[in-house]
Amino acid sequence: MRSIYQLFKESVDSYPDKIALVVGKERLTYRELFQEVEILASGLSYLGISKGSNVATFLENSIEMVVLMLAIAKLNAVLVPFPPSFKGEWRKNLLKVCNVHVVVTNSTLIEEISKSGFETITYKELLEKGKKFEFRNNTVINVNAPYILTTTSGSTGNPKPIILSQKTKIKRALKGAKEIYGLSNKDVILASTPLYHSLAERLVLLPLMIGATSVVMPKFNLVNWFQLIHEEKVTFTILVSSQLENILKEIDVFSKDYELSTLKTVVSSSAPLSERGREMATECSRKLGWDIHECYGTSEIGIATTICISKETGKWKSVGKPLSYVKIKIADEKGRNLPVGEVGEIRCKTETIFSGYYRLPEKTKEAFDEEGYFCTGDLGHFDEDGYLYYVGRKKEVIITGGINVYPQDVERVILSHPNVKECTVVGIENDYFGEIIGAAIVLQDRDSFSLKELRRFCSQKLAVYQQPLVYKIVDEIPKN
Repeated sequence: MRSIYQLFKESVDSYPDKIALVVGKERLTYRELFQEVEILASGLSYLGISKGSNVATFLENSIEMVVLMLAIAKLNAVLVPFPPSFKGEWRKNLLKVCNVHVVVTNSTLIEEISKSGFETITYKELLEKGKKFEFRNNTVINVNAPYILTTTSGSTGNPKPIILSQKTKIKRALKGAKEIYGLSNKDVILASTPLYHSLAERLVLLPLMIGATSVVMPKFNLVNWFQLIHEEKVTFTILVSSQLENILKEIDVFSKDYELSTLKTVVSSSAPLSERGREMATECSRKLGWDIHECYGTSEIGIATTICISKETGKWKSVGKPLSYVKIKIADEKGRNLPVGEVGEIRCKTETIFSGYYRLPEKTKEAFDEEGYFCTGDLGHFDEDGYLYYVGRKKEVIITGGINVYPQDVERVILSHPNVKECTVVGIENDYFGEIIGAAIVLQDRDSFSLKELRRFCSQKLAVYQQPLVYKIVDEIPKN
């Protein structure tokens, strides 16, 4: 298999003067992007970065971040991207756990990070070194070697870095996006999520490997998103579900001033769309011609299922059918297959599986069952037509009086109330029931709210054991 760098170089040779990358007001042709990648690779090599070296970064979405991704791929080194917001002991612990050799960051963070005891350098300094250093690259790229370490288990204090090889990244981009959604070198592909997440990395690498144009938003902003679709004639993007729902709410307003018909395909990921979100998606598809899909996956397995919700309206609550190269089973606690309709853990075999948890062989082993299926920790079930339904996280199940309650089922009902803007449902310890159900809600209008009326509303739509016994009215629900 050709490497990421080789596929990128083929695009450079085929389309040297084509716009390869757009970030904010900056635009680079394939030739210009290639030249900067070569210089940065030289600078990294000067520092001793080579095959297997771990390079951390705390960069925002930027041209620098994209160049670094490609330079690391050329050197067969390992990129360890972190949010710039990570601070203090948590940041120091992550750098240690990931065995980082050098940190590439911006000038505002360099002094602070260098105090952690790790070699630190700015992107600009790397370029200067690269211009002075004669670099001869004889690296034979092993696409099965680690390429990106992305961390999971965020706030637990016990990070589990996920190893993603170049082979996995290529398959997730080409098989998991290009082939499924029919993309080509004529597309303009937008990434609007942070580049320290796997989703945005895939969206950036994909166009550069197929000769298309990559557009990157420095930070997601609703107005800027619509402007980019209009100005850059974006044809494809993947969004997290909350972004898409906010966009769909404002479609009627922005479609008056911006040309949005170039956008052919939009994919929702990371969390299920609400019922209202699916209704808006169908209406938007009818008005603008967008094909709106929803997918299910995890950082460890990539995309596993997909559904065109703007067309397959009869399966709205589903996250789709498994892709051709994916096998999914619904398993009980002992790993046995459950019949259609029964809720169990979603377990998966796929060609886009991760390579394991970095330096955690026991954790890696525990993540797979005896048949080699990855245990996602997600709960779901199949219907008689082979569509997968996501129910929630295994650890999120609330056991009240010995009965399993899935928070998403309760949240879906509460969110359908006209005066509820946002909602999250949690289990609260209780001596008698073990757990009772609590709901934190953000209201559209506090003055017209009646808790009694909301309880009556839920009693009509939820089973007795699903009823929240505690409600908390909040101004906002924290999100990561």
